[in-house]
Amino acid sequence: MLYPGSQRENHVSRYSNVAIPRYIEIATSTSSNVNEFVVVATAALQPLLEPQLVKFDPVEASHVRVTVIDSHTGGNIVLDEIEVFEVSDEDSVVDESVLNLASPDLGGVFVQASSGAWKLVDGTAGENRWSTKAEFPIDLVLAFREDREALVKSVVLYNQKPKSGNTDSWPKEISVAVSSETPASGFREIGRFEALAVEGKQSFPVNAQARYLRLRINSNHGDDEVSLDELWIFEGREKGYDSILAAYPSKVSALRHRPDELPPAGHAETEPNDEFSDASNLVLGELNLGVIDSPTDVDHYRIPSVPAGPLALTLEINGYPDIRTYVALFDPGGEQIAQFNPGETTNDLYRATWHLSKPGEYGLKVSRAPMSMVIAVGGKLDTYEAPLKGLLDNLKAPDEITVIRTSKKGAEYLLPDFTSDEVKVMAAVKAETSLAAKLYKDDHNFWKELAASNIRKYSVRVSQGAEIYAEEDIGVHHGLYAAGELLNTRPGNRVFMELGGVHAVTGQSSVLYATTLSRVSQHIATTTGGQIFSISSENEAEEAYTGIMDYLRSSALYGLSAKLSSLKGTLEVQATGERIPSVSGPSQVALILDASGSMKRRMGERRMIDIAKDVLGKVIQDIPDESLVALRVFGHRINEGLPGDCQDTEALVPFSQINRAEMRSKLSQVDASGGTTLIGHALRQLTTDFDSAPGPKLVVLVTDGEEECEPDLPGVVTALQARGIDVRLNIVGFALGEERVKQSMADLADLSGGRYFDAKDAASLELSVAQALDVPYRVVDSNGKQVATGSIDGGPIAVIEGEYSIVVDMTDRNLQVTAVRILANQVTRIELNKDGQEVGINIREPSPLQSNQ
Repeated sequence: MLYPGSQRENHVSRYSNVAIPRYIEIATSTSSNVNEFVVVATAALQPLLEPQLVKFDPVEASHVRVTVIDSHTGGNIVLDEIEVFEVSDEDSVVDESVLNLASPDLGGVFVQASSGAWKLVDGTAGENRWSTKAEFPIDLVLAFREDREALVKSVVLYNQKPKSGNTDSWPKEISVAVSSETPASGFREIGRFEALAVEGKQSFPVNAQARYLRLRINSNHGDDEVSLDELWIFEGREKGYDSILAAYPSKVSALRHRPDELPPAGHAETEPNDEFSDASNLVLGELNLGVIDSPTDVDHYRIPSVPAGPLALTLEINGYPDIRTYVALFDPGGEQIAQFNPGETTNDLYRATWHLSKPGEYGLKVSRAPMSMVIAVGGKLDTYEAPLKGLLDNLKAPDEITVIRTSKKGAEYLLPDFTSDEVKVMAAVKAETSLAAKLYKDDHNFWKELAASNIRKYSVRVSQGAEIYAEEDIGVHHGLYAAGELLNTRPGNRVFMELGGVHAVTGQSSVLYATTLSRVSQHIATTTGGQIFSISSENEAEEAYTGIMDYLRSSALYGLSAKLSSLKGTLEVQATGERIPSVSGPSQVALILDASGSMKRRMGERRMIDIAKDVLGKVIQDIPDESLVALRVFGHRINEGLPGDCQDTEALVPFSQINRAEMRSKLSQVDASGGTTLIGHALRQLTTDFDSAPGPKLVVLVTDGEEECEPDLPGVVTALQARGIDVRLNIVGFALGEERVKQSMADLADLSGGRYFDAKDAASLELSVAQALDVPYRVVDSNGKQVATGSIDGGPIAVIEGEYSIVVDMTDRNLQVTAVRILANQVTRIELNKDGQEVGINIREPSPLQSNQ
């Protein structure tokens, strides 16, 4: 493979008199003796600045000679690189250690990285050291040659000791994850490792297939910066695996899916089905196929004879080539109870689970979602006016378009809103004449704008004639930034990247940035499920735009697969590795103990107050050291009926960093006298206890009785919230007798977002108080309905099979884990890891339950 220029810099702009080789001769030899070379091929190259392949029959050789016989014009001959490919089914002469998938020379690129990451792959260990601020976690996401899936053997970090001798900036805790889906999704963690502060190479095993690899640095050895000399990602070898480095690159393809692509075989809809009275029966457990041919077309399906619950309906929604339909669910009474919006995803398959509460016949309504297109432009577009007009010719309501201008100053809408008016769109496009459209740092505002709406969106990003190596502060460098922002925001928006100008599409990596504009654009398109086009003429632009519009205007082919189930699987959520303060326990907590007269009752041979004191003394051991804790009791000094009995509460330990010895000492002095139950007044004192400390707080109340002083307990809780106190109340009912009282306590806890725990004896009291101090999580279906609850490290819970979101109620915020799949009689584990200042999420695939589970 010969690269006649434009690989490392723009030769056309640098040299005024260049020459591309015209005729070449290739000779090989098994020695370096010039007299032993044998000609194996001659070839004529095209006068193009793009990779050109010369094929010849395999030959055994140790040396290859390329001779340029003639050029297309006079001047300086331009030839950037020559690649020689080894036959893949023979024993390789290449040492395994040089198969570095991260190398720009071998097609490796950064998808997401901080500034200067190219120094990690420039092959100059010790000369150009990469460094960045120690703001953890730090992600380095890489793709391999042509984004092809490779067998990754290992990740190797190399550091050479600096003259200062300081090694504190070197990475310490790292994790490695791989994905074969997109640069933003499908990552599974391979392992978590500790890198030592020693000079030289440190290798960490991967042994997995991957298209993208994420190296996450979670800590260093103590410095305020992180530094690393070199990063290698070595390809593995095994029988039957063909190295991705053993074949020459292919050209950038056009559409990944063609509009005429046929879906797999399935049950076809029965027309007419535009009304529910004519609805087709949905065949459960199999693929049901349909098509929406116009914006007004509607398809109806019925799901007959749904039995009484609890039941979950899991619906898989497919799109060919992508999902363009709303899907609404109706209950037996004809009321719409759920709807899927295609703006929620960029995937071609979406899985929703809804819990059904009524028996009877349910219905589904499928309709077309309107298309909204954003055209991002820049530069003089006279050449592209006709192709753009062709793109707009078929624009009809309710589909609509807006135009955005991108520059170093950010993103600016040239139309005030989306419109179906072709004249307005063309006027806005023609008005933009001054700025070259490159991938600027501030483009991420554009992605965030798109993410703000959940309608189905498509973006055509026009980059006309961008010279990607022209300036350091534009082009690829900020293209990486924009791509990284896109990976983080993940708008429900498919992006079609159009690259104008042959110099922008080089196919090779820049040593300076370790990527190219075409690869950055490809990753943006891949992340959103869009496409990339390479054009260099008006005809190619017209063909590309026509292809985009045909793609978008094609009939909305869809597939539905439904399953009704009451079978349950198991879910476990665990905090692993280094302790995470926000998920290992509350950071601000108040413990309130009922020491009223009823707590003198005996449970077996012991008084209930003594049991409660012992339990609290044990569970405080697990509260994190940095937590702020207050201890309050009530009903312990003034007997019921005496003056002041409804105000008898005392803060034994003020709100401060936990002191376990002091808390145990104060607890030992508490005794139940004959006081009353004054929950409301004790809760009111929280305004003083917390002393205006910001942030969410947890209150754990242990009580055995019903409120005897305050007539409006819910009003007390809402008053606290109205004063800005972010409090969650967990109530542990200790030997509460009446169901009515238990329910009122549960309602009070629920009002604040907390939970109620029912403890019947000493053992269940200890478990309940411990669970009340755990960080809880909620399992919610696709309609946002809570279907189960659990706590971090609180053991497994049973959930009806389906796909859910898990909401972890951390002390400082809520953490949402999406697309968690539960399968019947299998266990799904979610691992939460400390990744710097963030919480890393690792979802393990469902696996069969063991006999002891």
